[in-house]
Amino acid sequence: MVIRRSRFFVKFILAVVIRSFIAIPFVIFSGNLLAEDLKQEFHKAENFALLDNRGKFQELYYYSDMKAIVIISQGNGCPILRKSVPYLNLLQEEFSSQGVVFLMINANPQDDRTAINQEASDFNIQIPILEDTAQVVTEGLNIKRIAEAIVIDPKRWSVMYHGPINDQLGYETQKARPDKEYLKEAINAVLHGKEVQQVEHMVKGCLINLNTQKEKEELTYARDVAPILINKCMQCHAPGQIAPWSMNNYEKIKGWGPMIREVIRTKRMPPWVMDPHYDKFRDDVSLTPKEVQTIVHWQEQGMARGEGDDPLIKASAIQPLDWPLGPPDMIVTFDQQQEIPPTGIIDYRYIHGNKIMKQDQWLKAIAWKIDNKKVVHHATLYFMADQLKFDAAKKIDNGRVLDATSPARPPLVFPKDTGILLTKGTQFFFELHYTTSGKQEKDLTEAGLYFYKTPPPKVFLLRFIKDRDFVIPPRVKEWKIQGSSFTKHDVAFYGFRPHAHWRGKRINLRIRYLDETVEEVLNVPYYKFLWQTRYLLKEPMHLPAGTRMEVEAVYDNSFQNLDNPNPDRTLRFGEQSQDEMFEEEFYFVEE
Repeated sequence: MVIRRSRFFVKFILAVVIRSFIAIPFVIFSGNLLAEDLKQEFHKAENFALLDNRGKFQELYYYSDMKAIVIISQGNGCPILRKSVPYLNLLQEEFSSQGVVFLMINANPQDDRTAINQEASDFNIQIPILEDTAQVVTEGLNIKRIAEAIVIDPKRWSVMYHGPINDQLGYETQKARPDKEYLKEAINAVLHGKEVQQVEHMVKGCLINLNTQKEKEELTYARDVAPILINKCMQCHAPGQIAPWSMNNYEKIKGWGPMIREVIRTKRMPPWVMDPHYDKFRDDVSLTPKEVQTIVHWQEQGMARGEGDDPLIKASAIQPLDWPLGPPDMIVTFDQQQEIPPTGIIDYRYIHGNKIMKQDQWLKAIAWKIDNKKVVHHATLYFMADQLKFDAAKKIDNGRVLDATSPARPPLVFPKDTGILLTKGTQFFFELHYTTSGKQEKDLTEAGLYFYKTPPPKVFLLRFIKDRDFVIPPRVKEWKIQGSSFTKHDVAFYGFRPHAHWRGKRINLRIRYLDETVEEVLNVPYYKFLWQTRYLLKEPMHLPAGTRMEVEAVYDNSFQNLDNPNPDRTLRFGEQSQDEMFEEEFYFVEE
């Protein structure tokens, strides 16, 4: 009887052990990771967006038309990664034509773009290097060391492989050639729909100094998160503002928490699409890497409220001023309230303003009171001399732009001692671009003008670089349009407003000096038609006469552009959103 029980007990123990092994998911050994780090199934690759070392916007899910995506963790100074570069360049050359995209990702806090570009140049890194300054993408991919390789299948957005590149390199050791090409084998397996063989070898590479805030410090809404939201988000996420919902209490933020995390990781929010490498601009509402970490980690920790009063309740009770610069000297609007239908595409509306200048006056600032922020995409105020007849059918016949705005854009205040002369008899008219909200709407937008009491010594100038003869073919991912203009006099350059429509992808501005040296002044790597942003420099740039301003805009007329209303259309110039534009606005003062 004892023997039978013993045999039964042995069989029971063996069964438990066998079942335990079967239940263990495939794991990947990466560096000196702890055992609990290894016990995880291959997970879905969440979408993310980062800028690369070339200033280009890189979004993971944009590559849904690829057959495989390879990500390599990179960091300056790591010998193993440096020695792997020739091999990785060869892999990229071999597989790019087969629908495989290669990306690197750098999360080293000590590496900035200048240093990364120098490393890429010195070691011939041909693969784009994404800058993960907040480290949240690297954390999400469970990367711990430089030289880790990841293969993602875009059909199901699954991480199919995570491990070493090959077995050629070790710490202070190196084979003549690899015996095992783990990454290459994983790519081939994904391309041919075969099972990826997992690797039980540790990744050899330099440890990344990852921020451990998420593990060490419990973040709270009241202390850590709410101040960021008040400073960076509530100008739009408040009652009556452009955002679809208001940030007015903890319960609202907790309910939207997963979505907030998603739009931050994919750079959809906040709506500031300037490359942070060019830290020269006023009114910057972008999140710092520390702020990104705080909000994302807080959401991942469970969204604790914290002690004390709710900061957003108090902040949302503050009503924004109709006129933040004070009561205007003149308010220009239109006589009849505009009716906006619930749905459909609305043609631009050109409406005569209700005021005429009764005397010569110098303008020093313009503010707007957007009546209905849900439907006003943007509004432009033009002015024209008294002898010209306003004709809505001829659109902007002989008119000059005074200012253009969109909801949440701050007032345009001209630099000190500069202005625009509006002569006696000058008349105004509006160009209004409305979008629908799903219900019947009305709007009566106003422009507020502020005048000098005495004439300023300098003239504020608005100039444009335009092209109306372009043709963009259907289904192209990248189509470049370039334009340039030179300064006739010495000027101070104050800012720039890029403009395109739904296919606009990125826009950058370079300045070519008389000695042919070129300086890139700004880069908009992720142009979004919904955010008509004006970029004003903190300090003006002094440009001598003959300096050339060179603008390059890139358009995406493909199916990968999810904003594209019709990728099968050939695009030409047109004022409606479904057409395209290349129209870049500059702000100068003659010296």
